[in-house]
Amino acid sequence: MAKLREEMVVQKAKETELNKTIHITEESMRAKQMLATMSHEIRSPLSGVMSMAEILSTTNLDKEKKNF
Repeated sequence: MAKLREEMVVQKAKETELNKTIHITEESMRAKQMLATMSHEIRSPLSGVMSMAEILSTTNLDKEKKNF
């Protein structure tokens, strides 16, 4: 009977450790997804701004339009 109780305690400890590992893994995956989303949200408009700046730099503009 004591051996069974000991095995149950060991099993419970393993289960607790596994749950901690699962929680850490899930948190890591959420952080990775958030970073990917943020990166996309920043890159998309930045790409548009860079493209517009490149077009403007190759366009002949008069002095007033260049200052604006």
